[in-house]
Amino acid sequence: MAGRQKYRANNQAIVIDQIDVVEQGMLQWRHEFPDLDCSGKAVVGRILRLQGVILQQFDAALEPFGFKYSSFAVLATLRASGMQYEMSPSQLRKKLLLSSGGVSNLLTKLEEKNFIIRINSKHDRREVIVRLTKTGKKLIEQAMQAHAAAERKLIKTFSSAEAEQLGILLSQLLLSHEGQSSDYQSS
Repeated sequence: MAGRQKYRANNQAIVIDQIDVVEQGMLQWRHEFPDLDCSGKAVVGRILRLQGVILQQFDAALEPFGFKYSSFAVLATLRASGMQYEMSPSQLRKKLLLSSGGVSNLLTKLEEKNFIIRINSKHDRREVIVRLTKTGKKLIEQAMQAHAAAERKLIKTFSSAEAEQLGILLSQLLLSHEGQSSDYQSS
């Protein structure tokens, strides 16, 4: 079969009947640059490609709630923060890895829809606190169910053991690079 690829993992041969877009790119690179080690693309290229696939699936699942993943992330982060459902914009920015301008624009849109309110901090009048409203809390709790279902759908290809192993490997990769990036936003 023309598209059949063989890989070895843990001394087991793995055969894949189709070539994904990343493998196609790697084949082109190998042809044009045979001396260049582009082995990182097998993982990094797929992670980057999956980012788009995942965000597209999340946006589709969140469409009935009237927002995209970035707004969901803000509201869900506030909801998961604890009983007061509030954080400062800088805390949100750090949790979500967004620029301060990106967070500010999102907060303005969410405030216009009455999902959040911005209030002055009791401890420092110069500091603003972002708080989830009752409307925002009710909506995000429903959206979180749809989001979790989309996540499960995205990984249904894997057995639970495979999904757990992939999670461990991705965590290992992420932890090895934590703190190296802050406000990166693709343009």
